[in-house]
Amino acid sequence: MHELMEQRNLGMTQMHELMQEGNPGMTQMCELMHQGAPDHA
Repeated sequence: MHELMEQRNLGMTQMHELMQEGNPGMTQMCELMHQGAPDHA
């Protein structure tokens, strides 16, 4: 379980990096959020 949480946290970090860049890759960010952080919803 903890390993999965760590992987999700890594996905969240990548998501925030994409958001900070302000790239049009918002779709990818949303996909990462849905795949990596369903528990945070």
